Amino acid sequence: VNKVDAKPVYVLPNNSNIQMAAEQAASIVDNKKTIVIPTKTIPQGMTSLFVFNPKKSVSENEKAMIAALKRIKSGQVTYAVRDTVIDGLTIHKGDWLGISEEKIMTSSDTSQMAAKELLQHLISEESELVTIIYGEDVSRAETEQLVTFIESQFPNVDVEVHAGMQPIYPYLISVE
Repeated sequence: VNKVDAKPVYVLPNNSNIQMAAEQAASIVDNKKTIVIPTKTIPQGMTSLFVFNPKKSVSENEKAMIAALKRIKSGQVTYAVRDTVIDGLTIHKGDWLGISEEKIMTSSDTSQMAAKELLQHLISEESELVTIIYGEDVSRAETEQLVTFIESQFPNVDVEVHAGMQPIYPYLISVE
């Protein structure tokens, strides 16, 4: 925070495990205002950044960035590192997991199927926009198959796709 050439500094943890450390760091910074926006996922962080307006006050931006978090559902697809049973869901090492807001929603044989099942949990009648950020091990063609699925199952939502090139998570998903 001290090395950032900005006043104030907004910190987006994008992970609930990092939130407390970010708040502690912000509390010991002496020479500049540091605001922690309680983002738990990368899609939440991106959504809060989209509402930031440099012409508004620190307080207005903080309120807008936090309010934006309530308008988004986020999810991610990753793989299981061990066998387990969580909330009655049997998971095997190597299974693909669909996770929403830190809760495992689905376990599947493929990342595509996990993403489809996760989307069915995330998208509701009120949903307007689905943003997909695909990872380094996913092709654009595979992602287009997912887009086709969304368009056929949920014709009233718009879909945005971005190459995130992130490791470990083939898909990061936000629904607004």
